[in-house]
Amino acid sequence: MRRLLKILAMLLLALPVLLFIAWFYLHTQLKMAGISSWSLQLAHLSWHQANINQLDLVYENDHYRSEVSFHDLKLRWSWPGFFRIQAHSIQLASATITVQQTGEHVADTAARLPVALSADWRLPTWLPKLIKLDQIDLLLPCASGQCALQASLVASADEQQAWQASLSFKNPQYQQTVKTDWQLQQGPDALAIQATLLLDQQLALSFKQQLAIDRAASTELALAISPPSPALLAWLNEWDLQLPDEWREQFTQPVQLHLVARWQLPELWPEARLATNALPLVNAEIDIIARAPDAFIIPNIGWLKGELKAQLQIADQHVAKWQLAADLALSHYPDFGLKAYFADPLAPLLIKIDSQSASSPSLTQLPLKLQLSSASPVQSSFNAQAMLSLTPELAITLNQAELMLKTKQLQVKAYQLKLQDVTLQSRFHGAWQAKYWQLQLADNSSLAAKVTHPDAKGQVKLAVNGTTISQATDADVTLSSQLQLLVQQLQHAQLLTQNWQWQGNASGSLVKLDVEGVLSNDSGLIVKQQTAWQAPAQLQMDWQLEDLFLLAGNPLATSFQAWPSLLNLTRGRINAYGQLSYQQQLVANTQVNFRELTGLYDRTLFTGLTSAFLVNLKAQQFTIEVPELQLAQLNHGLQMGPLQLKAQYQATLAEPFLGNLQLLDARLGFMQGELSVEPQLMALKQPSQQLVLIINQLDLAELVRQHPTTELKANGKLSGRIPLTINNKQFSVQQGQLAAEAPGGTLQYRSAASAKTGGMKIVFDALENFQFSVLNSELNYATDGKLTLALQLKGANPALQQGRAINLNINLEEDLPAMLASLQLANKLNDTLTKRVQQYIQRQQAAKAAAGEKR
Repeated sequence: MRRLLKILAMLLLALPVLLFIAWFYLHTQLKMAGISSWSLQLAHLSWHQANINQLDLVYENDHYRSEVSFHDLKLRWSWPGFFRIQAHSIQLASATITVQQTGEHVADTAARLPVALSADWRLPTWLPKLIKLDQIDLLLPCASGQCALQASLVASADEQQAWQASLSFKNPQYQQTVKTDWQLQQGPDALAIQATLLLDQQLALSFKQQLAIDRAASTELALAISPPSPALLAWLNEWDLQLPDEWREQFTQPVQLHLVARWQLPELWPEARLATNALPLVNAEIDIIARAPDAFIIPNIGWLKGELKAQLQIADQHVAKWQLAADLALSHYPDFGLKAYFADPLAPLLIKIDSQSASSPSLTQLPLKLQLSSASPVQSSFNAQAMLSLTPELAITLNQAELMLKTKQLQVKAYQLKLQDVTLQSRFHGAWQAKYWQLQLADNSSLAAKVTHPDAKGQVKLAVNGTTISQATDADVTLSSQLQLLVQQLQHAQLLTQNWQWQGNASGSLVKLDVEGVLSNDSGLIVKQQTAWQAPAQLQMDWQLEDLFLLAGNPLATSFQAWPSLLNLTRGRINAYGQLSYQQQLVANTQVNFRELTGLYDRTLFTGLTSAFLVNLKAQQFTIEVPELQLAQLNHGLQMGPLQLKAQYQATLAEPFLGNLQLLDARLGFMQGELSVEPQLMALKQPSQQLVLIINQLDLAELVRQHPTTELKANGKLSGRIPLTINNKQFSVQQGQLAAEAPGGTLQYRSAASAKTGGMKIVFDALENFQFSVLNSELNYATDGKLTLALQLKGANPALQQGRAINLNINLEEDLPAMLASLQLANKLNDTLTKRVQQYIQRQQAAKAAAGEKR
């Protein structure tokens, strides 16, 4: 007895410690389960029951916070054996559950491991035989904030483990109720389930399932969806499920779906399927019928109506029979932004599917025939033979696919672009499986359209050959194609109307794409191009203009409107190349090379023009550099040359002709001497520009030679400085200075004897052989073309008055443009030049006559 008392005393002393350990363990487990806080009001506790007045707890995870409150919770259990407990019932009078979203929900995409299916399908025996939840008030997050629902549940089982359950959800505001009833029969060798789901005569679902212990089963499913009531629409609107009024007016007949299946699972799934490339069903017979007499709305897909029938038979985990037929019409489908390009809405898409009643002891590929078509504004047709493979994984193969699209007119308003008579034709084949898809276009797939833009129009045709588009798992879409683009009779404000074409290759991915090709036109212009594009907005392009040999013609003059009409090139070679890149701003570099050009500009002939022009563009500014320009000869009535020039020009794209011109070196051979310009920075924004021409050792004998006359001969060298003013593209000179270099020279003027009269006789006699030591001239040139020379001569004629010193002051006036025109006519250097000079003289005479009439 004394020993027993000692044992009881030790148990009593250890009981608080055991209770503390049990409480601490329970608190830790709840914390790990996400229950951050909880409280309990216990009304009664015994060995067989517990009555809880109130149980409050808060459950939290990364996305939601739930506050749960149970009222009047009764738990009943028994002890069928030592330390064995059997739940009898759970009864709850009421509960309140409030759920708040605390973060963006992300679907769980973790891979699910293969599992072995149990042979015992019965529910566990430890479940209570009665579960009754009278009223549960739910407050859930929805589109309008928080939405209220009321739920109730009653589930019970008899002694034979036959279960009955009824679960309902009700919206208290709109009085809409969703009710589902379940019946479960558990026998030693089979399991039977019957279930119904009703939504106020608007949705009815019936489900029957039988499953035997050998995994043989039968399934029957029937679904009917009727037009929704206004109350249901208002309830759906709370959850941001808005149904168009236009659709509700057309939806008058219920949608029906009926499925009957008999099937058997293997013992292991999916390991057995993966190991043997077999289907997850051992044997199966499945029949499906779906009917939608009126269009039924399917979110993110569109409005679908029509009928579908399918039949599938599986024997020994392989398809033995396959039949599918569908005749559907899809409207209001996603247009991917195309709707904005058409004046009329897109017509319904008609879909026909036929499996051609395939039957065989073991079908490895299931045939399908697909037909899609639509009417105006886009007439389309798609036909393809497809093969559907179910093992070793789901795969689809397209063969003999043909696509045709036609539309009368398509407008891209954002770019003021209009396309008419658009036709797309293509044949292709492809394959799709879970980790890879590929599409191969047949040669001569084409797109044709008449394109109109405020700045351009023409007939466009794009042809593609050898095109492959593919994508592997977690990789970018890759493509490879040979392209040919033809624009017939392209009309553009900067181009002369003719045919243009581009052909080349494209390869890479949608993230990094390389394109190279050749652009050409009917005039013979050929430009090669290599382009690399990388997402999101990085572009690099190199281009090369092939050599233009001008003896065979000038493609530039017959391609571009901007080519100067007064510039004719007859000999020489031109080529160019450049680079263009874009990454946040545009950068371009171009070099144009001239080699031995010969031609005519307005009334000026030139030969031997050789130079390189370097053009650099960055952002909104550009620079043109002429590192060295050489020209062998100029002829504008007088022969000049050679010319050497170094210059640089800088401007902005906004004001391309109002930049800064830097003359670094400018020298021109003239009359066996040289004309040069002092280095000068010219700001073209200014209304006028000032230049200083330096004349060095101009030869009088050469001047007389180029101005042929039988009355005058001369020799000597002249040098000087001439200030030149440029104002509104007109030239003028004020007080230019020319002087003979030492030791002077000779003037020999032979005049007719009749001219030697009066006081002028001594002057003409002196000029017959005047040897001068001083020749000074002041030169002035007006914008109307009048050249005036004030000559001061000092010298003597050895044959006159014993060589007495003579000083002469002579004023000369000449219409310089008319004189040069006269020389050009006399020289007859070029038929085009002669014609232009004659036209110039006629314009000048007409202008003078008009001016005389006004006076």
